[in-house]
Amino acid sequence: MKFLLFGYGSIGRRRAAILRDLGHQVVTVDPYAPDADFASALSFGPGFEVRRPALRYEADQYDGVLDCTPPSARPCLRFRHPVMFIEKPPGRAAFDLPEDALVQFGFQYLYDPTLLRFADALADAVPVRLATFGGYDLRLWFPDADYRNLPAARLPDGGAVNASLPHSLAVADFLVGPLPPVPSYSRVGHVSGLSVPVEDYALVVLDARVPVVAEVDFLRAEPAFRVSVLTARGGELRWQYARDQSHTDAVYRRQMEAFVALAGDPCPANVGPAGIRRARRVQAVLDALDPRAGMRVEVSC
Repeated sequence: MKFLLFGYGSIGRRRAAILRDLGHQVVTVDPYAPDADFASALSFGPGFEVRRPALRYEADQYDGVLDCTPPSARPCLRFRHPVMFIEKPPGRAAFDLPEDALVQFGFQYLYDPTLLRFADALADAVPVRLATFGGYDLRLWFPDADYRNLPAARLPDGGAVNASLPHSLAVADFLVGPLPPVPSYSRVGHVSGLSVPVEDYALVVLDARVPVVAEVDFLRAEPAFRVSVLTARGGELRWQYARDQSHTDAVYRRQMEAFVALAGDPCPANVGPAGIRRARRVQAVLDALDPRAGMRVEVSC
């Protein structure tokens, strides 16, 4: 199959490499990439093609379209295709696309087999509260790069809310959803000495099927994403994402395999756990946390 991928940052390169490894052709377009990135992409070899963004594209040339650009860009909304993959956060794509759209969003944790087993264990328990925690020191994401230039450190696409909280919300919605659109409490702000114009901390409380507490901290020394569920019998169930590279590679591969399956048989049954309804619920919470939306939010500066 042949795919068109918008975005040649680290996320786009990862998705493109997996698709090529699965035996598919990938055409990559990135309106923001410097010439050096276009040149280096050619080293991927046969099956990987880089094109300038000025070229025209016809939907019937491709089996699917992937959009790995920041949410402020989203060229996929101008270049509509029947089958799409859209990186998180969903942004306006969650609401601009129809509810029956055959689209998968970039919530890769939902393809982790260990999380699926955790969900099975949770089905046999009686949860009374779910808490998630995610975060990693922004300065350590890419040690060889200036953290101030990362997408997570730039407006309007960065910050703890847009960069990391969508994963927590998607997992919570998967385990105990549906999530309500407005938090019962939230605290979002810039609370560290990081030289970035975006928030680096978020704490959100939601009244779902059980209370949900989601926290993101961009100053944590070690990368972490974990879930804790208290049960009616006073017990606790815990899940933590395994950070070793082989596990991460396997999770991303499963995600792309699911998208290839959707492209090969485009029907609602193949959309999987990261479809547009879940993306809409996640984005509704993110929108409610935006101080410009007029919602009740505590902002620390």
